[in-house]
Amino acid sequence: MSRLRRMLVLAILVLGFVPATVISAGSARATAPIDVFIVDIADSPDPVAVGSTVFYSVAVANKGPGAATSVVLTVDMSPGATFEPSRSTGLCATVGSTVTCRLGTLQPGDRAALTLAVTPTTDLSLSFTVSAAESDRDPSNNNQTESTAVTAEADVWLRIGDVFGVVYAGQPFFVSVQMFNAGPSPATGVTATLRLPAGLAVVSGASCVPDSGGSVCTVGPATLPSSAGSVALLQIAAHAAGEYAISGSVVADQSDPQPTNNDDSATFTVTAAADLAVAVAESADPSGAGRPLTYTIKVTNRGPSPASAVSLADEWSAALSGGVELLAVSTSQGACTVTASNRFGCDLGVLPGGATAAVTLLLRPRGVGTLTNNASITAAEHDPDLANNVASESTLIS
Repeated sequence: MSRLRRMLVLAILVLGFVPATVISAGSARATAPIDVFIVDIADSPDPVAVGSTVFYSVAVANKGPGAATSVVLTVDMSPGATFEPSRSTGLCATVGSTVTCRLGTLQPGDRAALTLAVTPTTDLSLSFTVSAAESDRDPSNNNQTESTAVTAEADVWLRIGDVFGVVYAGQPFFVSVQMFNAGPSPATGVTATLRLPAGLAVVSGASCVPDSGGSVCTVGPATLPSSAGSVALLQIAAHAAGEYAISGSVVADQSDPQPTNNDDSATFTVTAAADLAVAVAESADPSGAGRPLTYTIKVTNRGPSPASAVSLADEWSAALSGGVELLAVSTSQGACTVTASNRFGCDLGVLPGGATAAVTLLLRPRGVGTLTNNASITAAEHDPDLANNVASESTLIS
């Protein structure tokens, strides 16, 4: 080979290697290693109530020595977690169950911080991962998991309904007991405990046991979804007139964020009521003309309240040839006054519950036929059964 040709080949070979050497050096500078990592994750509050918001404060940094570009933090949301972008910081978006936050470029030693807001329905376990466009020289610190305990809360409250209209002693009436769950969690084991004073008895609607000075009644347990309630109707009877107060409280298995609305009470007045009954009995039937005939009139107060201003009105009628002679009227209490030849009235005063007063009428029929005695009774108190306030007895006179 000629000398000129050898020099040309050598020049080509030298020029061919120089560019390769320059490009390799530039590439080494562009791919300087990085080390992005999660510095810290803090959740607050922990534990958090169902439906409330937990905030995750996340710090990410780059140890270098190269610059980290297109740094991204991804968060895999566990089931039951809802990302709240309006309450979070940073450029974050949700795709499916993954939240992606773009942090841009981190120079060596730089740090980026952001806050993620999450609303849970169950315990959380969130996986955080940081990455960049460059190769990471230590990927072991790119991942971190943060767990948050979620507690169920149910705001249950109680309302004891008012009693409408007049309530009379001895007559059952209804009281409503409303239990409501304002959430945010479903409430289980919802139970209302009611305290009834002496003199009140639950006929139906609740399970009751005696207690000092009254009784304790239970409504439930029940399961109430959030924003749902239930109503129980208690049928109650009062033994006596007076003012009564029913108090109660409600609880559930879950923690209650508003315990101040768990208690309620209702006060109502019971009006006196006395069931008066009258009965008439004769001494003989048939009876003979000219013979004295006795009618015994019994007035009974079946209660429950004492009856005051008890008044008896009595009269008789006869289809007899010789008429009827009034011989005597007497009473076990109070006083009686004859108001006509065939009529008298008695003011018997107060008759306690369960007590009886007796009035005796002595007549002499003068002829044959039928003699009938009629009696009626009234008092100042409400009478729940007026059908037994009148009575009559007919006697055959021969």
